[in-house]
Amino acid sequence: MVADGETVSRYILSARWLDKSDPKKPRLRPETFMAHPDVETSVFRVGGWDKNKLRATGVELANERECKHRVQELAKGRPYPDGKRSILLHGAALILTPDVRTAGLNVEPAEPPPRHAVIRGWPPLVGNRKRDEAAQLVYALKLVAKAEFRACSL
Repeated sequence: MVADGETVSRYILSARWLDKSDPKKPRLRPETFMAHPDVETSVFRVGGWDKNKLRATGVELANERECKHRVQELAKGRPYPDGKRSILLHGAALILTPDVRTAGLNVEPAEPPPRHAVIRGWPPLVGNRKRDEAAQLVYALKLVAKAEFRACSL
């Protein structure tokens, strides 16, 4: 179990997770925390990390996801020119574990990679869908209200 005093980070790898209506102060959208697609949300335990370590881990994660995405697209026969990037690091959403638990969810270790964890306890599945978006939205709104956005882009 992840301790109550810990800070976890959800890396922002999609621009659609940010509301940029005020470019000087982007805000997190609920999609930041929505469980995709396995009804758990990937986070990292970042307590004690400085901004350089936070950014370096985010860059590494974005690069890994980009590489995986490139391979998938090429396997489908789709063009993916060198230099193209679909997955970018836009920042990090930082939240304390007590705030996650107060929202009715839990944070549990899920290594590897080191310090990886997941947010679990999302509403049960409905029918043959992987997730119930409407029910998850209620929880995600609670998380966004407590989270802090930290810019640490590529």
